[in-house]
Amino acid sequence: LLLLLLSFVLTGGVESKPCPPNSIFLFSIAHKRDVCMCEPHSKCVGQCFSGSKQNQYTFLEDREGFNTWCEDCYCDSHLDAYGSARVRNGNGRVLKLRRNQRVFDVYDHKDDIFDKHCDIDTSVIPPAPRALYNMSWVHIPKCGTSATTLVYNYLCRDFRGANEFSPVNVNKQSLSGLPRLQHYVSTSHPICWKECKEDEKPCKVFSVWAPHNGLVTDARSSVEKLSVGQMVTIVQGHHPLKFHRDYFGTYVGFFRDPRKRILSAFNYHRHSYGMPSKFKEELKKLQTLEDFLNFQGIQSCQVKQLTGRVCAFTKSIISIVDLWRAVLRVKRYFAFVGITEYYTTSVCLFHRMFGGKVQNEEFKNLRPTTNVIESIHEQGYTTLPKTAWKNLSVKHDKYDWLLYVVVLDLFYNNLKRYGIAIPPRLQYERDKIREYCSEWIEVVDNTYRKSASLPQYRPTAQCLSYKE
Repeated sequence: LLLLLLSFVLTGGVESKPCPPNSIFLFSIAHKRDVCMCEPHSKCVGQCFSGSKQNQYTFLEDREGFNTWCEDCYCDSHLDAYGSARVRNGNGRVLKLRRNQRVFDVYDHKDDIFDKHCDIDTSVIPPAPRALYNMSWVHIPKCGTSATTLVYNYLCRDFRGANEFSPVNVNKQSLSGLPRLQHYVSTSHPICWKECKEDEKPCKVFSVWAPHNGLVTDARSSVEKLSVGQMVTIVQGHHPLKFHRDYFGTYVGFFRDPRKRILSAFNYHRHSYGMPSKFKEELKKLQTLEDFLNFQGIQSCQVKQLTGRVCAFTKSIISIVDLWRAVLRVKRYFAFVGITEYYTTSVCLFHRMFGGKVQNEEFKNLRPTTNVIESIHEQGYTTLPKTAWKNLSVKHDKYDWLLYVVVLDLFYNNLKRYGIAIPPRLQYERDKIREYCSEWIEVVDNTYRKSASLPQYRPTAQCLSYKE
């Protein structure tokens, strides 16, 4: 029986929830480690400690929590009528956390929404999740607007007993008549709520955040959120990566096979963020993907976004030096990379790596082109079928392809490491890429491990001859 139980602990499936009910997984700057913070209306039981004003909007001095390895700790909530309020942290499945040459048991609790959407490899013992406190969202055009919901829900968490506000016109004058809302606004990070502008009708309290008004929200109400982190660089629109040592390790971004990205851009009003508007009518006349890609400024969007230029910047020529700079920034400084075509798997991996409550809304496509295709045609644009990208060679956008090869390999390796099941389509794509591009991937890995400066290596023609 003991051997059977041990086997379950080591090989049993894992979820993404490092803290028990009525508590929230986050990083405490004051304590320099991940903790479980009890939600409002919950009392901490066990070896508990208070937060600090050093944590700004998150684990403040009036809140209590405990270490993720505290076996007997829990958060007791009078709002819970079903007994989960007294679930001890040690009731979760055991993971190992190495800290200062010591190994601790940490715990992983069941998450029904994660189980619903995410397939796991039960043979893998993954590392314990780590909480992100700072995040920099790098939003590359046509590579994942839907992920803004993931970012928002991670940094701003729901909690039991959250106050639900009716849509109101929130400004400095009206706050004085809403003391609870006033308290929330004054103690929450600005990314978790939105002050309405005078010209907005209808006006909602927290309904909009991130580029393109891209969140799934209930138009009838807005729910109070707990800030558990902060956004440290610009997120509105499609601004390029803001490269600074203060942001290293905070970057989060989604990437895409450039042939599929360019088809998506072509079918969506010839999307070309950053290009002067005077070219709009010329772009509208283009009828093929080849003509679109050959238009000045269209190629190398993803490389540009990682090297300080907007997607359709037209006043510079992208070189092998820019490619190397983009590749090494991903390898060295990104906390997370996802792949648009494997969006659900990407969301599962994110929560497996960084914890956080999973929301059903995070798996929804916020921008399906089929919803706007009629409007696009009415405006005089033609569109191409979903399979049109297959007619393109990877040479048509070679630098973005070589970046994508590295990102996909990194994504695949993270899935294996964290025990997320590999979709068959991804396995096939990765194997084919390895067949053509193994030398390029190996050179990048060696350069990354040696922390070398930008090398002069030029990828072999074999990787650019890739075919499905």
